Amino acid sequence: HARVSTSRCRPPSRHLPGIPFPTTQMAPKDVFAMKISDFPASLRPVLEEIDNEGDGMLEIDEITEIFQMFAAQKKAAKDGEIALCTLPKDLQPTLAVFDVDGDGTVSGTELARAAELYQESKKLNKRLFKAIAVLLFVLLGLIGAIVGLTATVIEASKETKTDTSGVTRVAGSDMPAASGAIIIQNSLHDSYTLDRAALDATKSLYLENGDGTKEYSYTITGWTKDTNSKNVVFYSARGDTIAVDELGDITVKDSSGSELLAIPKNGRKLTAFFSALQTSGSFTMMQAGGF
Repeated sequence: HARVSTSRCRPPSRHLPGIPFPTTQMAPKDVFAMKISDFPASLRPVLEEIDNEGDGMLEIDEITEIFQMFAAQKKAAKDGEIALCTLPKDLQPTLAVFDVDGDGTVSGTELARAAELYQESKKLNKRLFKAIAVLLFVLLGLIGAIVGLTATVIEASKETKTDTSGVTRVAGSDMPAASGAIIIQNSLHDSYTLDRAALDATKSLYLENGDGTKEYSYTITGWTKDTNSKNVVFYSARGDTIAVDELGDITVKDSSGSELLAIPKNGRKLTAFFSALQTSGSFTMMQAGGF
């Protein structure tokens, strides 16, 4: 009888020539895994990128992801589409908006429609910007109109108004209600040329020389304008007189008639500059000086 010898099958100590077949092992919970180090060196860098856990092993979920991405990309390329699963995960939710039919891919038609919507949104934003600018301009105009109308109403509602002469009158009439102070500047040398109202408005004078050694303060109680002598004489409360002749020369005398100051309008400088100032009320501010 022929005898057949049997023995337990053992794996060969070496693989046949060619790409070595990676060994496998059963991980806990029957998870299929392969060592990356069992693959050819040229594939290891690619596989290490897929190794999400970084443990040097390719688990079944990682291997499944590889094949799913490959299958989706191959199908999408065949149909002229882009598979969303092959794109970075942070971009997938954004681009998924363009996936109208929800098949996990974006077709050229969907991308074209997305581009059209983008262009339309840009045009719409431009129109909205112009509309907002116009509305803002109109709003500013309305605010200006409201402010102007308010000012007009307030002015119209006033019972009295003050004119340029300093007199306050009842609105809509010439009836004076009160008087206010007003300042008119003239030269004391030109007093002879002033009219009656300007002369009446001069209530006080303050004179001082340039170095401050002489000062005179006068409260004006009246005046005389002599057309024959062609001069104007101001009378102070203490009796001094300030006379201004037709040429503009000024002569100040005390109550006894003694001359205190003589200020010619033109010619050589005989005295320093003097100022005539008003203290309060409605007045004429004058200035006198020697040249």
